[in-house]
Parts: sequence; C-alpha cells; structure tokens
Amino acid sequence: MAPRPFSDKSYSPYWQNRKAFLGQWRRGGANAVVDAPVDCNGQALRHFFKGGSGFAFSAGAAQHVCYPVIGLLYFLVGKGIPIAIIENAVKKRLQQGAIAASFNISRLRTVEIPQIAKACGFHWVFVDLEHSTMDLDLAGQICAASLPTGITSIVRVPEGDVTRATRVLDAGAQGVIFPHVDTAEEARAFVSACRFPPSGTRSLIYGGPQLEYETLPPDDVMAGLNAETLLVMMIETPKALENVAEIAAVDGVDILLVGGSDLSATMGIAGQFQNPDFVDAIGKVIAAAQGAGKWPGLGGIYDEAIMAGFLDAGMRFVLGGADLSFILAGGKSRGAFFNNHKLP
Repeated sequence: MAPRPFSDKSYSPYWQNRKAFLGQWRRGGANAVVDAPVDCNGQALRHFFKGGSGFAFSAGAAQHVCYPVIGLLYFLVGKGIPIAIIENAVKKRLQQGAIAASFNISRLRTVEIPQIAKACGFHWVFVDLEHSTMDLDLAGQICAASLPTGITSIVRVPEGDVTRATRVLDAGAQGVIFPHVDTAEEARAFVSACRFPPSGTRSLIYGGPQLEYETLPPDDVMAGLNAETLLVMMIETPKALENVAEIAAVDGVDILLVGGSDLSATMGIAGQFQNPDFVDAIGKVIAAAQGAGKWPGLGGIYDEAIMAGFLDAGMRFVLGGADLSFILAGGKSRGAFFNNHKLP
C-alpha cells in the first residue's frame, strides 16, 4: 500500500493542509496566521518543531507557534510520507536515474563508517553479515548512525535469514539484501517477512530510528516504512538466471543484484567478466529488472574499465568496493613512495 498523498483529506490530520499553509506563508510573510484543522492537542506540530516564533496556527481555540521554516518543510515533504520517516536517499537516486554506489564494510568496526563513506563520495553502506564476523548489534548501530548522514545502510544477511533481516530493519537499516535467490517463491517469502501488512507479515514497530523516535499512527508507520525500505534479491546461479523474469515480477522486490563472483563461478567461467556468456547473463538480468519496473544491480566487479561498460548498459545499484581494498590501495601507494624515494 503506497502512502497517501498529503492532499488526501482522509489522511492523518497530522499532515493535512500543506497547501493551505504554504499559501498563507507566501502571502502573509513572517507573521502569517494559518487557520488549519490540525488536531487541537498539538500533536501535529510536535512532529515538526519544538517551539519558537514566527507563524501562528489556530485549531479551534488552540494556538500554536512554530519556526518560519515550517512552511518550506511542508512544501518539501509533500511526497506522501510523514516528515518523521527518514527518506531512503538511495531509492531517491535510483528514481532519478542516477548511480548508487556502496562503501562495503569488510574489516572496519565503527559507527563512523557512514560519515567516512559520505566523505569519500559513496551513496550507501553495504553491511555484510554473510561474509564477515560482524555481530547484529554492531550492524544495527552502524545502520542507525547512518540515518542522519543521508547515507543509506543496506544489510546483506546470510542465506534465507529472515530473522536477522527483520531485526536489522528494526534497528535502522533501510534495506536488506538476500543472497542466492533462485526462485520467485523464495523472493515472495523474503518480501513477506520484510514488508508490513497488507504487503507482508512484518511485526509492527514504534518509535524506531527511521521514525526519528516519534510515535506515529500505525497505518502511517507501515505505509511509510514499506515505501522507504529497499528489498534486494541476488542473482548468483544459472537457476536464478532461468527464473530471473519471475523473480523480478514479484511485488515488493525492488532490485535484482548480480553477484558477479558467484554467478561467473557457477557458470563455470569464474572471474571471466568479459566472457560473452557472462555479458549475456548481465544483459538478461538488466532486461528482466527494467521490464518489471525494478532496478538492476551489480556486485563483485571492481575493475573500473569493465564496470563502466555494465553501467552504460543499465546497471545502477552497484557495490563500489570494500574498506580493506581501499586501505590496501592507499597504504601500498604511500609505502611505495617511501621505499622508492631516493635520498640525496
């Protein structure tokens, strides 16, 4: 169920009358008075501000005062979700047709990772619980720490592990990657576990980090988080290739991610990323994803010359490289400088 637009008068009174407010704000300037039927106990306003001066709102006999910037906020967030639900920046990039590249966590174990990723120019953090010893608690802390930075944290869970998947989503992840998805039936089960009703069976949460610790109406929580959560199915075997169109067609799947290393290995051409058979397989995944209105993705290929061709072919959601490889590349370069420098 998609979140209802703000203009829908059946929507929660917390989010009504954006247009009326903006019109008053434009016309009335710094002291505009808005007579909008927000709820009289002030809960609507509590989600947006903590006091101040500038605009006066009236709701019956109740008077509320807020920051002038609230008019702009109402305008900017009129996208169908409450402002308290943090936007998935990677989903927005993909909707705009842009590349979304990850900073992969391999060895680092710190909540500073999202800030480091942002400083490097990456768009999301790939938290890998399939091929690392990272525990669930630290993964959750990294996900929560990413939310204020605008860097999206997406977690790869071990094969078929819906329990870890839902727990990291509760902790602050904005997406989950499921490896080794071979059939549409598997994809449907993973979607059901990670989507709230009516799209799935995920247990309802209240006041978590993606909600900025606010208590919102249950329908708003479920619709908003369903909209801001990315579910990624990895295509890593010939069987998955055979079923890729059916997997892509599953409602609630957002991205098909090719695991380049495993797919090439199971095809009998390990690491041969320019082999015509592998290139054809990539094309088949791109076509299936785009044909179903989903986004195609690619991981395991880090040669920039090869990667560029797949990006041009339509790949948009990509694994950008791991912390260890970046450390080794930078460290080796600096080490070579010292070892090769000729003293006078």
